Amino acid sequence: EGIIVDDADFIGMLDQIAADSSVQAVIADISSPGGTFTGGEAVFAALRRIAENKPVVTVMGGLATSGAYMAALGTDRIYAGYGTITGSVGVIMQSADVTGLMDMIGVKPEVLKSGELKATPNPMEALSPPARAQLQAVIDELHLRFMEMVAERRGMTVDEVRLRTGDGRIMTGSRAVEAGLVDAIGDINTARGWLAAER
Repeated sequence: EGIIVDDADFIGMLDQIAADSSVQAVIADISSPGGTFTGGEAVFAALRRIAENKPVVTVMGGLATSGAYMAALGTDRIYAGYGTITGSVGVIMQSADVTGLMDMIGVKPEVLKSGELKATPNPMEALSPPARAQLQAVIDELHLRFMEMVAERRGMTVDEVRLRTGDGRIMTGSRAVEAGLVDAIGDINTARGWLAAER
């Protein structure tokens, strides 16, 4: 639940589960809007480590978007409710330009830095075209990596991922099943039934 960040204690708990021979299977109950790229990637990797030796299933709650969906990709099977909001395969960086406000109140910030691209974005200065291009390149690189993860885990090409959800759209659980992002509509009982029948 909540925002996913790179949490060493949480990852350590998942690694303990991976090493615990008394754990026969894991159901990851995910209800989160996502979080940082590194946080989602860390949970994904930890769930993959568990899946090396035991089955792991995701059950999505009301919301499992962006980094939460990335984490779910680390499991063997993904269930969502019809009304689960998921997808959002994308990357975002947000800032603000408060230079107009500063002008209105008569404050002129002075920014000294070692290079034009240092500390961008910075609310105290307008985003220059080179800074915008550099930031967009970072976003595009991370977005491509996210789409590659989806493609690898869901049996698609990157082009198929881009076509189905690469614009960052959210979707319902039922639409995610149609798009191939989720295996089936179901809940924790469905997941337990699948584990019992298949694993």
